Amino acid sequence: MLVFSIKSAYYETVSFEPNLMPSDSQPQTSPSGLATAVILGVLATSFSSIFINIGLPLLNQEFMISTSQSHWLLSIFITASTLSLLLTGKLISKYSIRQTFLWFLSIFIVTSIIAGVGHNFYLLIFCRAAQGASMGVLSVVAIISMYQAYPVERRGHAGAIFGIGIAMGPTLGPTI
Repeated sequence: MLVFSIKSAYYETVSFEPNLMPSDSQPQTSPSGLATAVILGVLATSFSSIFINIGLPLLNQEFMISTSQSHWLLSIFITASTLSLLLTGKLISKYSIRQTFLWFLSIFIVTSIIAGVGHNFYLLIFCRAAQGASMGVLSVVAIISMYQAYPVERRGHAGAIFGIGIAMGPTLGPTI
C-alpha cells in the first residue's frame, strides 16, 4: 500500500494512507459492470458539454436572444462544473461513492429532460448549471470508483476505460 509522508518545518512526520480499496462494509462491484456504468455516465455528461455548441444559432432564434446571452449556456456549464469539483471530496466523505454517483446522475438526467422540454431561457440556464455541477461531481466519482474496483496492477486499464468515456462524448456529440 502506498503511504505518503510529509516532513513539517519541525521535522515531524505526518503520514497519510489513502483509502483507495473498498472496505468490507461496501458492496463489492464487478469491475466490468462498474466500467459499463461509468462509461455511460461519463459519456452522457461529456456529450452534454459539447452538443450545445452546435445548437447555439437555433437557440438564438428560438428564444430571440443575442449571441452573448446564449454564451451564458456555455459559461454557466463550465463554471458549475469547475466549482462542483471542489465540493466532491466533501460529498464523498459524507455520503458513499455509490450514492453520490447515483444522485448526481439522476440530477443530470432530470435536468436534461427539463432543459429539453423547457420553453424558458432562464430555466435552460438553470438546467445547464445543474448539468455542469453534475458533470464535475460525476467525473471525479467515476475515476475514484474505477480505481477502487480494480486492483493496483490494473488501475492503468481502469484509467483507460475512463478516458474512453471522456473522449467519446466530444467525438460523437457533433455527429449525433
